[in-house]
Amino acid sequence: MNEKEEVLELYKLHSKFASSITSVRQQVNKFYISLLSIIISFATFLGITDLLNNSPLITISFSIFSIILCFVWYININSYKQLNSSKFKMLDELEEKLSIKPYHIEWKYLSSGENKKVYHKLTTVEKYLPVLFSLPFITILIYQIIFCTRG
Repeated sequence: MNEKEEVLELYKLHSKFASSITSVRQQVNKFYISLLSIIISFATFLGITDLLNNSPLITISFSIFSIILCFVWYININSYKQLNSSKFKMLDELEEKLSIKPYHIEWKYLSSGENKKVYHKLTTVEKYLPVLFSLPFITILIYQIIFCTRG
């Protein structure tokens, strides 16, 4: 196997790795969305008003757990971003040794992610999800701290 064939095989392998990281990342996001949706549904089922008025400790614990879960999800998104970024840097280096540079050309068409009218980076959009999911829990926690722990 000559050097060009070796580079091409490495390129194919890293391209598959980048794709598999993206697939796992989507599965992880589905997991967090499902888990937090179940938690929200559970809280609704129990009747959040009843919890707020009768069990501040349970509600505070429940809210803190959910906020931590959203924070861990946010960290996971960032971690997958770093993994994918390193894979694409490696692909970029390998493309320098190839006659055609498909990722480089594609990234150029997407304005390198700098122009939001052309392309919104997935991670930027993705990071809104844990923040949005944490808002109801933060609201409940603040309510508990301000109104229910006075007595």
